[in-house]
Amino acid sequence: MSVLIFCDTVTNRLRYITKWIFDELSNFEVDLTTDLEQYELYAGPKINYSKQFSKENKCTIIPADLLSKSGVDCPDLSHSKFQGVPILFSSNAENTFPFDIFSATFYLITRIEEYDNTTSKDAHQRFKAENSVAAKNNFLDLPIVDIWIDLLFQHLNNSFESKIQLKRSFQQEISFDIDIAYKYKGKGLMRTLWGFAKDGMTLNSKEVLNRYAVLTGRAKDPFDCFEFLKDLQSQYQFQLQYFFLIGDFGEYDRNISHRNNTFQKLIKTQSDYHDIGLHLSYKAYNNPNQMKIEFERLQKITLKLIRANRNHYIKLSIPKTYVLLEQLGIKDDYTMGYPDTFGFRAGTCSSFPFFNLHQNRQTNLRIHPFCTMDAAAIYYSNKKQDEILEEMLSIKRKVRKVNGTLSTAWHNHFYHYSNTQRNIDWQQLFLEFIKSDA
Repeated sequence: MSVLIFCDTVTNRLRYITKWIFDELSNFEVDLTTDLEQYELYAGPKINYSKQFSKENKCTIIPADLLSKSGVDCPDLSHSKFQGVPILFSSNAENTFPFDIFSATFYLITRIEEYDNTTSKDAHQRFKAENSVAAKNNFLDLPIVDIWIDLLFQHLNNSFESKIQLKRSFQQEISFDIDIAYKYKGKGLMRTLWGFAKDGMTLNSKEVLNRYAVLTGRAKDPFDCFEFLKDLQSQYQFQLQYFFLIGDFGEYDRNISHRNNTFQKLIKTQSDYHDIGLHLSYKAYNNPNQMKIEFERLQKITLKLIRANRNHYIKLSIPKTYVLLEQLGIKDDYTMGYPDTFGFRAGTCSSFPFFNLHQNRQTNLRIHPFCTMDAAAIYYSNKKQDEILEEMLSIKRKVRKVNGTLSTAWHNHFYHYSNTQRNIDWQQLFLEFIKSDA
């Protein structure tokens, strides 16, 4: 079955967003037509996406003209609410769907607002969540696009007695950024000696003893949680993915050397059991030569094609970063999220193909947004563990309600992290989040 959409002009933008909503996410396909007679004769579910009058007006959406434009110019967003849900591009016209859902969805998932180079950035030149339309209008914590789609499907089903629904079920997608594979192991002679010397000079005897115990095989490295995660995945059946940082050592890139045999063995072992991807370094950000070096390093270590990536420090410049990733050969990118707060950066808990506004085309790069990252709670929040957990479980409930993908990002070097003042125990937080049926 198909949903037929009448429009004045079939544009790349309209084709992109309607095919994503219907062909990808629903059990109905979509057809676009500029023939009003064909539209009026069609017996199935249909949408008049135009300002033209039609005697078949069970579902009319007034275009906001965003999808007929080119470049990054945008009409007024016209904020409002419908059934208590925040909406964009609202319409006051009678007998119509209350807002242009196609433009609103396109606006959020293409990240038009991030094309504005005049918007203030943080210390790492990253787009600030506080500057987003979602944050300013208090819906950053909602998978708002998925909620909108559900409203549209309900309207169509009520109007045409159809049974349009999402063709998916709730799933958990857990990913780990391996910024620092081990705390003590694999650091090389000079870094190891410096570690002993530094701990000795600061009279940190506990660290001296811990380092010695790990290096002599008497204890497990504190950052080594890989068997723990493998067992947990087997028990709770979530998707598990690792992103390995293999860039050169630097101020923000602190992993052990990609040449280290212990590190290479870890990467190979995990690639046998789990999906792995590249964690492009801080140095490699928007640097084509360094990106290619790191991309080829990981492929050489694993002897596998690498198709997934997440940028270190969640550094992302749209569209430049995505253009370079597509040129590199990356097919799936997982950088879409905020490093300093929880929420839905692209307004959705569904993956989507990237649409390049400058080129006015759908690309071959698929974007997988995440909605929470442990570093946001540890570094950018003063909340205690019970507050953090409830915030994460609230997001989990919202994603489950729309049968979406709950994608969360974590770090192995927090495996033994604790903060007594804030009552934070990372392992306990992680376990309670995974186990919860929120």
